[in-house]
Amino acid sequence: MELLTMISSADVEGTPLSVAGFVAHRRYQSSLLFDGVFAPPRPGETVRLQRFRRDDGRIESWEEEQLRFDGEWVIREYDVASDTVYSLFVGEGGVFSVVWDRLFVVRFSWEVAVRQLALLFVMLFPVLVPIRLPYRHGIGTVAVASRSERR
Repeated sequence: MELLTMISSADVEGTPLSVAGFVAHRRYQSSLLFDGVFAPPRPGETVRLQRFRRDDGRIESWEEEQLRFDGEWVIREYDVASDTVYSLFVGEGGVFSVVWDRLFVVRFSWEVAVRQLALLFVMLFPVLVPIRLPYRHGIGTVAVASRSERR
C-alpha cells in the first residue's frame, strides 16, 4: 500500500519506464475490459461492474467488485509467471537499458534512384507508346502497326 501511496500522484506520461509507469501499465492491462485508464491506481481503489437482477417482479441493480488495487494486487502484478515476456526480462537481471542516441536516416544514393527511374520507365513504356495490337501482314507474318498507319 505504501508503494501505491507514493506513486499515486506520479507523472506516468513523462516517465513511462519508471515504477509508476509499470504499475500504471499493469492497471491499464488489468482493467482494460472495464474502461481502464493509464494512470497509477490510488490505494484501495476498486473497479466495479453494475449488475441487474430480478426480485419480486422488480429489477434492482447492484455493483460487483471486479478489481481492488491494494497491496495484494501489487504483489500479484510483480509475481513473475514463467510463461510471460516479463519473466524473460526479469531473468536477464537488468541487462536491458534505454539509451538516448541520434537517429540517422539513410537516403537513397543517386545510382539507386536512377536505376529505379529506369525500371519505372521500362514498366510504363508500353502504356506511353501508342501502338495497336499486332495484325496479320499480307504474307502471313505478324507486324506491329502504329495508330497513324492506315490501310
